[in-house]
Amino acid sequence: MHLVCHKTSLKFVYIWSLQMPFSTLMLILIVLFDKNQTYKNIF
Repeated sequence: MHLVCHKTSLKFVYIWSLQMPFSTLMLILIVLFDKNQTYKNIF
């Protein structure tokens, strides 16, 4: 179940990235990574 969900999200990200500028996508990824790091530090 989780794997299917993950594959679907990867496909969505792939399609989304084709429609977005690469720099914008990288910026979003960096922001998401920063948030993940912050959550790890808190918990």
